[in-house]
Amino acid sequence: MAQAWRKRTAAFLEELKHLGKRPSHKEVDRLMSLRLREWQRTPKAAGQVMQDLKRMKRADLVCQLLDVWERGSGQAKPEPLHYATAISACAAAKWWHKAIAIFHSLPDASIEPSVISYNATISACEKGRQWHLGLQLFDAMPKANMVPDIISYSSAISCCEKGSQWNFALGLFNSIRSSKLSPDDIVYNATISSCDKGGRWQLALDVFHSMATNALSPDVISFNATISACKRAGEWQLALQLFNGISEATLSPTVVSYSAAISSCEVQGLWQMAIFLFNSMQEATLAPDVISCSSLLSSCEKGGRWQLALHMFNSMPTMKLTPDNITYNAAITSCEKGAQWQAALNLFRSMPAAQLVPNLIGYNTTISSCEKGGEWTLALEIFRSLQGSRIPPDVISYNATISACEKCSHWAAALELFTCITRARLEPNVVSYRAVLGSSTLRSCSVAVQASVLAMIKMHGVPAEDPR
Repeated sequence: MAQAWRKRTAAFLEELKHLGKRPSHKEVDRLMSLRLREWQRTPKAAGQVMQDLKRMKRADLVCQLLDVWERGSGQAKPEPLHYATAISACAAAKWWHKAIAIFHSLPDASIEPSVISYNATISACEKGRQWHLGLQLFDAMPKANMVPDIISYSSAISCCEKGSQWNFALGLFNSIRSSKLSPDDIVYNATISSCDKGGRWQLALDVFHSMATNALSPDVISFNATISACKRAGEWQLALQLFNGISEATLSPTVVSYSAAISSCEVQGLWQMAIFLFNSMQEATLAPDVISCSSLLSSCEKGGRWQLALHMFNSMPTMKLTPDNITYNAAITSCEKGAQWQAALNLFRSMPAAQLVPNLIGYNTTISSCEKGGEWTLALEIFRSLQGSRIPPDVISYNATISACEKCSHWAAALELFTCITRARLEPNVVSYRAVLGSSTLRSCSVAVQASVLAMIKMHGVPAEDPR
């Protein structure tokens, strides 16, 4: 009997496949309606179909099957497990709206929500980055006489991680300890990652080291999250120690491990170490990704090795990698630091061809490159294009352009830009005043303008000589 419905289930899935990737709702509805009576007689068969569709990442068909079953005539209706499967399929597809809708429809189907359905819905909220909704559901469990299990806690902590709510994550983590539950590696990893996202590297390290008290050995995900936390805080030595600890724990570093370790080298400009790690990754037959390449570029940039940074950037196509905004920014910055304004400008201008829109960092760094190269017209041109984009210039944009104009004795343009800072509802800073303080700018102004600028400078406590 069981073998017979399994064969029919497999045949039904084949029929669905023949409909193509995007079958019409009507076609699927017709096929499912033909099988409805069998599913009503054998709910396990319907459950198997839903599980198979979930594995095929067809949340749309899972939801449609549930809908057909709910609308069908007959006594047998979907069971709690079928609803939980549908919610779980929606979670995998990041359809948090649909997952919550199914969850809230349970009472209408005369079904009491279970811990499983709560967990699946919280997970859907986490994957949809709706951390506040996930925590609301978690908090509602005791009121519904539900006792959260370890999966409930790990899903809720993951919600906190996605929402950068490290304090809530830590509170949940500590409440597990006070309950009869024992945190598993998933809970530990989610908590460490939450601390990482919240910039709490010491707490991340404490949680990492506390795994031993629960007789748990850190896995590579635990190491990666803790390395990331230390790297983010500039604790490069600790980050590299932890990276070495992966092999000592007889684990294999992943691309994420290498990328985080390479990124930690940025802080001190340890470009040689970064290159060593990058080469080691390739020797370990791990294919570098865009993140590891961008991290290596930044390390070379911080170490003043613009030639190496450009070489790495130009080598990316041979690795079948497409540079993103971060990669371009790192390459442009390395050129700016190396006084290579032409290379910086070429990189900046090649971004549209790569289907990338420069961000504020890209604009500012390119303007600064032109300023250092004495190319005030190009600096002004890029600044004007920034103004014409959807990105509002910041004080750094103005300062770099003012400095470019001032250095080339174009005092009128420099002064005009300076006066535009406040009109743009920005606050001039010390760099702004120093940029406009150049002799070619201020000494060319009228006495009244000089007095006005000097008064503002004095108000901000910037030491300056009276140009008069």
